[in-house]
Amino acid sequence: MSSESPTSFDLRALSGAERFEMWSTLVRPLFDVRLPDGSDVETFRGEASTVLLGDVVIARTSGDGQHFSRTSGTIRDSGWDHLVIQCYDRGAYAGDLAGQEVVVGSGEIGVLDLARPFETFASAFSNLTLVIPREKFVSLRPSGIHGLKVDGTRPLARIIRAHMGFMAAEGHRLDLAEAAACTDALVALVTGAATADAPPGVRAAAAASARATALDFVDRNLDSPGLSPDRIAEACGISRATLYRILEMDGGIAAFIRDRRLARALDLLAGGAAERRSVERIAFDVGFTSAAHFSRAFKARFGVRPSDVPELAREGAAVVAALKADTRAARWLADMRALRASLG
Repeated sequence: MSSESPTSFDLRALSGAERFEMWSTLVRPLFDVRLPDGSDVETFRGEASTVLLGDVVIARTSGDGQHFSRTSGTIRDSGWDHLVIQCYDRGAYAGDLAGQEVVVGSGEIGVLDLARPFETFASAFSNLTLVIPREKFVSLRPSGIHGLKVDGTRPLARIIRAHMGFMAAEGHRLDLAEAAACTDALVALVTGAATADAPPGVRAAAAASARATALDFVDRNLDSPGLSPDRIAEACGISRATLYRILEMDGGIAAFIRDRRLARALDLLAGGAAERRSVERIAFDVGFTSAAHFSRAFKARFGVRPSDVPELAREGAAVVAALKADTRAARWLADMRALRASLG
């Protein structure tokens, strides 16, 4: 395997001044930090969890508002010649990146070049940070990287956020080749580089994250009568052809949507919704237009009638758990490996 289990730094047992000193030590290879003027160091909060994914460092961090900077002295002494990709789940930062004014808000993705100076201020925040060797970038975009930003409202940002989150959550299960492919896919997504001619592993990693984004969109819009291939592709920022390709292993888009609707219905039936709503009402609520069609599709998918599920749930959770496990969307890692195999 390529990585260790995540390492968490719990600073809560320390005094405020000790917490800030330890926090400063943790981030110092990358940034110098200081609190805003007038801040009470005794109330400072900061947390971090890191994992090493091959030659990439992934960190989930959160903290109170603070200044981050990287001076020529820090650049000279740190020995880090990397680039940083950050996605803020909460909070934002603004500042001067080598003469360029940049603001990166919640949901947006920003890039920092550790060989260039900067001075930023971050409000109270939580973010996901990946520290990536420079050579991963230069072949795709040798210049204009420092201060690069992906607007959070762009569909592409949804895929990047998903990709970064999956790398952090599943990274300890990746082998070295998969770790490298996931990193290359992330860099390509952030820099706007084409992946059509990339190695199969890179294409599979990017496709798995696009697929996960499509799945999320479909799940949030199951009751919409206008849930069409064009609408899904537009929401994910991918072409219709790409959408068909990444859902091919599900039997196509129609089969993918049907299975997600059946999975939602199973969740509702097993969760007691049938006590408040009829099976027919549940069928309509998850997007079926015919109760008879829903019942046939449900029986074909799970081997039981929809009306049987509440009783099965009362008799034993294991029975329904087995059914639900069968309908859950494949994990991102499994999808990536399946897509990789299909690409040859």
